[in-house]
Amino acid sequence: MTASKPPLAPKPPAKLVPLGRILRAHGTSGAVAVKAYNPDSPTGLLTAPKVWLLSPPDPPRPVAVSGRTAPFGLILKIRRVTVRDDADALKNLELAVARDDLPPLDEGEYYQADLLGLAAYLDDGRLLGQVAGLLDPGGALVLVVRDEDGSECLVPFSDELVPEVDLAAGRLTVANWPGLIPSPKSP
Repeated sequence: MTASKPPLAPKPPAKLVPLGRILRAHGTSGAVAVKAYNPDSPTGLLTAPKVWLLSPPDPPRPVAVSGRTAPFGLILKIRRVTVRDDADALKNLELAVARDDLPPLDEGEYYQADLLGLAAYLDDGRLLGQVAGLLDPGGALVLVVRDEDGSECLVPFSDELVPEVDLAAGRLTVANWPGLIPSPKSP
C-alpha cells in the first residue's frame, strides 16, 4: 500500500490586490474585524470568487470568507478559524483577491495596486523615480516616489498633481509645482 500525497496548495494568481487588513478578533467565535482599503466599496472581499490571506514570508493561501459590512469595513468569518485566539493570530495580515477578479474601472479610476511600481516622470520629462508605496492619511491618497538614491518624495494623488497615468506604458506624470519636488542635490 502506498501513502497518498497531501493535496498541493493552489498556486496564487500572478497579481493579488490587497483589499483589507485584519484589525483584531471580533467576538469569541473566530470572527475578525477588517479595515477595508476602499471604504466606498468594502464588499469586494465578500463578492470575489476567491480570497487570499497574505502572511509573509509564507505564500498566499486561499480562504473562504463570509460576513457583513461594518462602519470601519467588514466583520468576516474565515472558515476553520473558530476561536478568538486563532483570530487574534491573524491581526495585521492582509486579505487580497486576484487582479483579474476585480471589476473594470471607469476612465480615470485606478486600483491602488496598479500604481505601485510605475515610473514617475516630471512634466518636463525628467525621471523623478518609481512609485514605491502609498499612504492614506485620510482624505487623499499620497504616492511615495523613490529615486535611484533611495530618497523619497511624497506626491498627493490628484488630477492637478498627477495629470496623466498610463498603466500600459508603466508610467505617470507629476506636475512640478513649486515646493512639491525637492531641489536636485548638488554634486
